[in-house]
Amino acid sequence: MTIISIIVLAACGNSQTTTNSSDEANNGTTGESDANGSEQTFVLKSTIQSPKTASLSKGFDAFLDLVEEKSNERITFERYYGDALVKPADVADAVSAGIADVAAVVPSYTPAANPLGTIESLPALWKDQWTGTRALMDLYEEYPELRSEFEERNISILGGWALPSYHIISKTD
Repeated sequence: MTIISIIVLAACGNSQTTTNSSDEANNGTTGESDANGSEQTFVLKSTIQSPKTASLSKGFDAFLDLVEEKSNERITFERYYGDALVKPADVADAVSAGIADVAAVVPSYTPAANPLGTIESLPALWKDQWTGTRALMDLYEEYPELRSEFEERNISILGGWALPSYHIISKTD
């Protein structure tokens, strides 16, 4: 079985927004300022179904770290792992409801909400992760029906990755 995780973002999240006076906190960052000359910062809640030490979480964290770096720390993440924020099957609903702002979603965890998205869980679809990732992201780009499973819930797909195939093994005599 192969699984793809899709990084999603709430189109209108309930992120915490703060402002810093440009005199107090503008340490060379460039960003939008409000009418008072204060720079806005955003604290977004992120969640991923695996533990913090898992390879999957490390890759997700690398993405979040890059966002923080490229935004000059104007965007930061309050990070949740495993089921600390919500159960894995509830992640997409949590993003839709604004409980989480960005998350890794496994469509096959919610087949009723993502019937077309469960294509990613069919066995033996690809030989390697890159091929699987590119094929599935191409499907999401080319077929609005796949995207609409998320867009109808006010969720935007940022990207995704395919996990390697799982194999069933046993000892034979």
